[in-house]
Amino acid sequence: MTEREFQQLLCIHDTDWPVPYQPAYRLIENPAHAHPDRKAVVACDRTLTYGELNAEANAVARALVEAGAGAESKVAVLAD
Repeated sequence: MTEREFQQLLCIHDTDWPVPYQPAYRLIENPAHAHPDRKAVVACDRTLTYGELNAEANAVARALVEAGAGAESKVAVLAD
């Protein structure tokens, strides 16, 4: 990525509208509770609703906790 492309990426969502901070997990949980049957992810061979995506994210979180990860843990997740 060139420096110009990097700067464009940083500014892609520049706006005068304030956007409140929210943890990343809320980007899945909030719409999952509000609209669980809406499409969230469309990939080559699979489509997930927000409800399904949230369930899978929670399953990954449970597996990490069972493996000893905590609130301040840094983990790497390798996915196909």
